[in-house]
Parts: sequence; C-alpha cells; structure tokens
Amino acid sequence: MNSGINIIYSRLTNRINSLLLHGFIPCFFCFFAISPAASQDVVFNHTLSLNINGTVYSALNEISNKTGYYFSYNSELFDADRHISLQVEDKLLLEILQQIIPDTTLSFKLIGNQIVIFRPLFSSGKNNTDSIQKPVSYIKISGRVIDGMTDEPVPFATIGIVGKSYGTITNNDGEFVLKISPEALNETLGFSCLGYKMLQVPVLRVMETLDKIKLYADYIPIQEVIIRKTDPLALVKTAIENIPENYPDKAITMTTFYRESVKKYNRFVAVAEAALDVYKIPYFRLDNDQIKILKGRKTIDATRYDTLTFKLKAGLYTSLQLDIVKNMPDFLLSENFYNYKYKMTDIIPIDNQSNYVIEFKEKESTSPPMYEGKIYIGLNSLAITGAEFSLNNYGIKEASKFMVIKKPRSMSVKPLGASYKVRYSEMDNKYYIRYLRSETTFRVRKKGKIFSAEYTVISEMVATDINQDDTRRFRSKETARSMDIFTEQLGAYDEEFWEQYNYIKPSQSLLDNFEMK
Repeated sequence: MNSGINIIYSRLTNRINSLLLHGFIPCFFCFFAISPAASQDVVFNHTLSLNINGTVYSALNEISNKTGYYFSYNSELFDADRHISLQVEDKLLLEILQQIIPDTTLSFKLIGNQIVIFRPLFSSGKNNTDSIQKPVSYIKISGRVIDGMTDEPVPFATIGIVGKSYGTITNNDGEFVLKISPEALNETLGFSCLGYKMLQVPVLRVMETLDKIKLYADYIPIQEVIIRKTDPLALVKTAIENIPENYPDKAITMTTFYRESVKKYNRFVAVAEAALDVYKIPYFRLDNDQIKILKGRKTIDATRYDTLTFKLKAGLYTSLQLDIVKNMPDFLLSENFYNYKYKMTDIIPIDNQSNYVIEFKEKESTSPPMYEGKIYIGLNSLAITGAEFSLNNYGIKEASKFMVIKKPRSMSVKPLGASYKVRYSEMDNKYYIRYLRSETTFRVRKKGKIFSAEYTVISEMVATDINQDDTRRFRSKETARSMDIFTEQLGAYDEEFWEQYNYIKPSQSLLDNFEMK
C-alpha cells in the first residue's frame, strides 16, 4: 500500500494502472485528581502532622487516611518501596508531599477525590519561532490486552474514552499506551476488537488495578440472527449505496499516528514515525486529503539494512488511499462484481455491534485471479466497517514491476506477498476511518550471491482524535510533500518525544532493536 514500493491493485497492466491511480499498490499506573467542591489551594494548603517510618507507599496511605483523598500515579514515576523516616507537625500537605517525593519534575493535582502525581511535559507553540514553552499535562495509561481464555495477546484492539473521539490501538504484543487529560479520569475506557465482546472499564479502575485487560470471544450463531438479505453481493451493493448516509458529509480534521518500518526476517532494521494532522474531505468530493507533520522521528540500523533498498515514496498519502470507502478497490466496483465470488461466512461483533463477514475471491475464470479477502458490513447500519485483503501469488508476480520504482543495480528485489487491513469506527451515527495497515514482503539478493534476505515493509496509520469543528484546509507550506520520501522529511529521535500525542506502542521486537519510548 505504498507508492515508492508501489503496492497496487490490478489485473494485468490496465488493472494495475487503475489501482496505481488509487494509490493502493504499497500497567499499575496512576495519576491525580480533586473533588468539585474543593479547590487545589484548600487541599494542598491543608496542614497535617505525620510520624512515618516506612515506605513512600505507606506514607501516602497514611495521608489518604487523614485527608480522605486517594493517590493515583504511574508506578514508573518514583520508587514507592523506598524507605523514609519523616516526622512533621502542622505542615502544609504540598510541602509534605514534596518531602516524601523529592523529584522536582513531578507535579500534584486534585481531580475528584484523587490526588494525581504526574510529570508535566512542555511543548513549544505551533509557530517554530515561538520560544515560549507551554506546559502539557496528561495522564499516561498503559497496559496489555489479552484473550481471556488463552492469555494470548490481542493485536489491533482499539482503546478509547467511551463517547469521545480519541483513542489508540494495541501493537502486535497486545500492548497500548493512551494519553488522556486529567479531566477524563472519571470517564470510561472501551476496549474492542474483531470477534470479541466490547469491554468498558472506568479509567480509575484500569489505572489502579488492571495492567492486563481480558477480552472474551463473542459468538453469534447465524441461525439466531434475522438476516435481511441473504445474498452477500446484495449486501455489498447496499453498503455501497448507503455510503452518503453512513459516512461524513463534511470535512474533518484527524490527528493520526503514522509509522513506517522495515524488518529483515523478524528483526526491525529501520523505523520512521510521526504525529500528523489530516484534513479529510467529505466522501462525496474528489479533492485530495491534506497531511501536516506535527512531530516526526526516525532511526536506521545501518549494520543490518541497505538504506538504499526500501524508501517508500509518497507513503503518507498512499496509506490514506486504503480508505476503501472513498477510494474504491477492484472488489467494490460494480463493473468488476462479475469477476468475484462473494460468500457470507460469519456474523461477528465489532465495537459491540454485529457485523456480516463477506468473503470474496476472484473467480478462477478471471484472467488472472489476484485478490481475496473479507469485507465487514454492519448488521443494522449496512455500513462497511472494515476489510482485510491480499494479493495472491499471481497478483504479486504481475504487480512486481510496478512495486519497486528504484533500487541499486547490484540488487534484485522480488515481492513475495502483500496484505492490507482497514478499520472504521462509529461516532454520532457516522463512520470514520480509524486504522490502516499495509504489509509487503520482499526477497532481496545481491547479484552474484547465492543467498538472499527477506525484508518486510510495514506502514500503519491510526486516527487518535477527530475534530468536526473549525476544520479548514492547511496552507500549502504546512502540508507534507505528497510525492517525497517520508523518512527524508523527519528528524532523529529524542527523549519524551511524543509528549501529549497518542501513538501505537512499539512492539517488543522493535524495542529490542531501538530505544523507543
């Protein structure tokens, strides 16, 4: 789904060119809080007398017993098992806390009946010439989503505040990091994934007691469901007809996280990622979406990676082309329906709603058959809620000459496989793009050498927030250059890089290679 390793969608030259046009072929943590009736000054200026000879944890518990306020904090911020000896008489609570936890980079804030301990970050204004540093306070929630029966990780599960537009997604290890404002402590977190019952848990409970979130499979026997249309192709056609009703009819701005990575066999050798603003036009218009890079970073392990081999041209913009509702692929175009077999194979839950699973595969009589996969359609809304599809072996062979635009003369590069994932989420009765992923595998061999190496190029984008108000097109000088190589528009890594922006937590295999936080 990359266009510099241009992964396309087509049958022979005409179909490939058609899809080229569409761009297809490429835990314990806590923080802090306060009751509405109390003010920060009243609470932190309250005087206490304490006689502590024990751990930091026991000291905080003693303060809770005396004040009625509980503490929330990320266990990684300080050593709660550190032994302290403290005796004070009529001293301000804030001073006592600063004495118990002497880290001057930490702050304390009251939300509801919770005193949240956190480390505020600072970011410069959007204007790069503005040297004023603005504090950015947020609470970082992290954990791991696992299958409740097998304890296996659940990748690509969505996590977000129920009823809100922002969230994130789990990595291949089922791990996630979600940053929320302190005001969201009394909200509820929703966890969902294809085929699982949606789980809703209060934010404070997740922070204080849960580091493993268990999801349980949800089975919906087809015979128990009243199916309005049993013809799978009729379902697909109706879903397409319903696009004007089910998807945004006005422009929106999305904050997204984007990552491009390269693996040599199972080891990551390069990664580039960025927080982006995306101006997304209405689904009925043909204008191009716009992308603005807010922050970006990259790293390459030059000892294991030929940096000239895998540079993705226009990777940012071609990833957006995986929005299959806006950019119809071959298997959703009416003129191609006769080339495919469509079969309804299951009904599964997605975000607590039932969805038809429509499998499709090109007929053997099609010359040549190239595409197969699944389309997910909402049972009640009849909206396309996602898709998973791939190019088969013949499709890869036919598309190979279009995938690799430029390479060293001393190397041969052969595509081996290409797969794609698309997810939409519902908000206010409209469906918005939530997650896009493209994965392509290549065999690389230096000419004259017997042995080859296998590389996998992955690009993924998750919408972490959606803004429906005050949306305006970006100025041309603000937008990312559509046809440029993404990695060449970024800087290097630094500490606490992402600040308030949500991102996909790096998998352990990626962390083993690079120092990524």
